[in-house]
Amino acid sequence: MQGGNLAGGEIAFADAFEVSCSPAQAFALLDDPRRAAEWLCCVRIEQLSAGPRAVGSRMRYTFDHAGSRGDMEGAVTAYERDRHLAMSYQSASFEVAIDIRLEPVSGGTRIAETVSLRPRSLLGRITAPLVRSLTRRHAACGVETLKRTLAQAGH
Repeated sequence: MQGGNLAGGEIAFADAFEVSCSPAQAFALLDDPRRAAEWLCCVRIEQLSAGPRAVGSRMRYTFDHAGSRGDMEGAVTAYERDRHLAMSYQSASFEVAIDIRLEPVSGGTRIAETVSLRPRSLLGRITAPLVRSLTRRHAACGVETLKRTLAQAGH
């Protein structure tokens, strides 16, 4: 997971990797909020709006790590089945954007993920170094768990 601070205090991470399952299998896991705990560390995702997930679907992202718990609400901002899923979430302190793109490659799927966090308040700017460190660790854990989970799906 590559990342760092950008202008305006924004924190961004990007990673790309290949898995040995089809884009449809990978997207099915990434698109199902009920399965988020299978690959996201310390996170639960809920869809708040009714119906199938689509651009505009309302979402809640809850994290619970080392005694700190928080909720962020947001929405799906891009949705192309088996190809692209993006969401943005907001709290009083941060705005988070997650962008996941899938493309078929020989033997499986290439997944490219970008996560960016932008402080929205003084508290967000003060805690940004800690948040950057925690986010980097959680993102790396999530990628490794996602790779293992999808490798099992591809076999």
